Amino acid sequence: MRRYRDRTLAERDERDRAATEFVLRMSAPQTGSVATEVDSLGVAEPGPYRMLCATVAHRDPAAAAGALRELVAQLSDAPTPIATDGDQALALIPDRPDLLDRLRAAHPTVAACDPNATFAVGISTASGLADLPDARIRATHARRAAHTLRSGVTAAEDLATLHELLAGVPEPIRDAYRTRVLGPLLEQDDSHAALRATLIAFLDHNGSWTRTAEALYLHVNTVHYRIERIERLTGRDLSRLDDRIDLRAALMAAGA
Repeated sequence: MRRYRDRTLAERDERDRAATEFVLRMSAPQTGSVATEVDSLGVAEPGPYRMLCATVAHRDPAAAAGALRELVAQLSDAPTPIATDGDQALALIPDRPDLLDRLRAAHPTVAACDPNATFAVGISTASGLADLPDARIRATHARRAAHTLRSGVTAAEDLATLHELLAGVPEPIRDAYRTRVLGPLLEQDDSHAALRATLIAFLDHNGSWTRTAEALYLHVNTVHYRIERIERLTGRDLSRLDDRIDLRAALMAAGA
């Protein structure tokens, strides 16, 4: 029995090693047949496929690989190779009509095994073999969104709003963007906090001076004064839709 278990683990490790090499080669120019590569991983279905990307916050990649392995085991008894790249684990699985529902249903059970860590899973759109590199990008973006939104499982097709789209942008880029766009408005004092609140209300009410004033219990002239000050500090013109969108995105990136 011990030998059987050791052999099974060795076979699993070999599959995972091959999967990791395959995923890393996907980022380089293709020199061979992607279909042949997939066949070598033991994925029998002709496709389309979904790429799954997972992390377990504050844990090492082995934890992500173990959690993802447990998650996909809820779908099939067949072993699924798990690749690791940096702090994330990846799996390539055939698409099926109920795939997203089953993964979402199974996620809480797996996540409960380590309640002190965030188990985030991103899922690509269904892709053919030639689109696997793009599938990996989509899965990674969806995984970051799942982590930021604490949604557990997020599929690429779930990203239907600006807020959800921004959630998948790497945090250092979000930080740089909000700092560049909002600038002095991010200062933590009462004056700048009042300006941020006015900007949020102004955008929420589609640029209506009257409704913004009513929402904040201010005189309309005070709203005008604050908006003019916001425009001077940011260099943006709030009568322009493009500038409103930029400021709205920056506020979302700042958690507002």
